[in-house]
Amino acid sequence: MRKKAWVEGFAIAAAVFLVASVGSFVDYRKEVEFVKKRTESNKKNVCRVLRNGKIELVHHNDLQVGEVMFIEYGMNIPVDGMVF
Repeated sequence: MRKKAWVEGFAIAAAVFLVASVGSFVDYRKEVEFVKKRTESNKKNVCRVLRNGKIELVHHNDLQVGEVMFIEYGMNIPVDGMVF
């Protein structure tokens, strides 16, 4: 039996730890970038609506049934509705 057999086991464990650490760091950076882009995208998702007789800028998640939305060229329409 070799006296330094533990070196191979330690080297394998160190390599697995290193690969897992690097992979986790890369995944974390991707997640941070994804959240940043999603936040930027959500800031752009505002609509002009007629609410209580006034025109207001409203995030598309806050639209309510019966509101009149002003549609502009190139706009993604986040709702189903009637166009008049």
